[in-house]
Order: sequence, then C-alpha cells, then structure tokens
Amino acid sequence: MRYQVNLQGISGHKIEVEPQGAFHAARVLVDGRPAAKGGKRGQFTVPGADGQNSVVELKSTFLDPIPQVLWAGQKIPLAQPLKWYQWIWCGLPILLLFAGGAIGGAVGGVGVTLNVRIVRSEMNAVMRYAITALVSLAALVTYLTVARLFLSLLGR
Repeated sequence: MRYQVNLQGISGHKIEVEPQGAFHAARVLVDGRPAAKGGKRGQFTVPGADGQNSVVELKSTFLDPIPQVLWAGQKIPLAQPLKWYQWIWCGLPILLLFAGGAIGGAVGGVGVTLNVRIVRSEMNAVMRYAITALVSLAALVTYLTVARLFLSLLGR
C-alpha cells in the first residue's frame, strides 16, 4: 500500500510513501521510483519544481507500520492514528507475556505486530476485526504448543 504525499513546492512529481515491508524499510517514491537517500537514516531527497532538492524524513512510530513524514519543519499525516480501542484490540496477544514470560512475550509481540498491520490494511472493518481475532487466538494456541513442547523437552 502506498500513500500519496502532497508537498507544497514540489510540483510536477508524484511523491508517495511506501511503509516498511517484511524485507524493506519505509521509503519515499518519486514518480514510482525510490528517491535518493539523504544524509541521515530515514531521509530522502526529492526534486523540487525549482530544480532544488528537498529533504523528506520518515520517522517510524512504535509498532505502527505507517511512518510520520517530516518536511520543511512540518508533520504531514499519511493516515489517522489508531484509536485507543484499536490499540487495545490489537494488543491482546501481549497478555501472553504475563502468562508465559519470554515465550509468551515473543509470541504475543508477533501477534500484536500482525494485528496492527491487519488493522492498517484496506480490508473492510468486519474482516479486519475477524482476522485480528483469529491472529490473537492463533497466538494463544502457538504459545500453548510451544510451552508444552518446551516443558516436555525439560522432562516436566
């Protein structure tokens, strides 16, 4: 999924942000091609209408795959922030941390990450919540399976 960004003074080019994927970091695209990297991590240079390059910076936020865009001293929103109830719903698998320590925390962390990505997807709302419920349930089943296997290896 790509998000179009409207930057004042950068006309004649289609500027888009592609959130991080499984195998790449978030990036800026100019006319469909990756923008040149800037001087710091998360910075990209985009050509302006006057021929001058401008720096666009992407700041990642905790667990949210959609970065914040910083340009010319201002934040440019790409999407609405998740609501409090969405964070609670997505965060249910992290409760496994309290039940199962490191194993529960690892499985729960993966579950939360998947849930946030699903909630940020373009599916209809009913499907998003149904799939996140299945992910949370799968996290619980995975935790129980791994914990039982771990305990059986220890001879308990």
